[in-house]
Amino acid sequence: MKSCRILFLYLLIFGYSPLSAAYTTYARAQATAGNKGIFDYIDRPLLGSPFDYKEEFKTNTGSYAYASVIFPKVDVTVLGQTQAFGTASASPGVIKAQASAGSLGPSVTGSADAGFTDTFTITGPSTSNKKDVTLRYQVTGGRGGNSSASGGLSILFGGINQVIDFGDSASSPNYFYCTVPGNYDFCSGSVTLSLPTKTAISFSAWLGVSARASSFNPSSSADYGNTGKVFLSLSDPSYQLVTDSGFIYSPVPAPASFWLFGSGLLMMLTRLGIRKSNERLG
Repeated sequence: MKSCRILFLYLLIFGYSPLSAAYTTYARAQATAGNKGIFDYIDRPLLGSPFDYKEEFKTNTGSYAYASVIFPKVDVTVLGQTQAFGTASASPGVIKAQASAGSLGPSVTGSADAGFTDTFTITGPSTSNKKDVTLRYQVTGGRGGNSSASGGLSILFGGINQVIDFGDSASSPNYFYCTVPGNYDFCSGSVTLSLPTKTAISFSAWLGVSARASSFNPSSSADYGNTGKVFLSLSDPSYQLVTDSGFIYSPVPAPASFWLFGSGLLMMLTRLGIRKSNERLG
């Protein structure tokens, strides 16, 4: 799956031009009953297909893919069914991927991955040639059994530069690893880069999951459908990030009405506490 992701990133780089689409997305899903081949399906079509694969590659819109197998559907000689599914979707700033597998005998696998690419330009006063941009890759979800998840965020400027890696498996529980000049270490999923102003900078993010099951591991799942998100923010408020997609990657601040309500509630509780204290003293 990782080799496919690298190929996808190279295609984005060499295929990008001023006339290219504003942004691209992709989603892929696969489910496979590992002990059955295409000849079993042809010879016994009532059992259903042991393999399912779906994919979408879109420009200027989101992508979605879903694949599933329940195999065999009807077979009195097999005591346990195998079943698996994978689902994935992507849009600017938001990636989702889920997979699960269950079996009491033969091996079965569900997998899914998704990603997007976009371009941003730092605009504002020309007092500086570079500005600090904080990139954050946020993942919410979990996994169990014989499953794994991985993802990442890349800045496609001056060559492929994977700046944030994410992984989660039985051997390597949930982690982020950041690779930026002077800092190659585990991190919180957030890095700050000094990037040129008034220059189109491409970036991409992806998320992939896989779940495997057999009689030794009868069930597993990797649920990151709750979502992977990407945030970009500038340290200098006099500048702004303008994206090709028009999507705003900055975390949405709480509206002014929220803070007004909060301050009013705090004042009311404070007055109530003072009044009760005076009543006790009186």
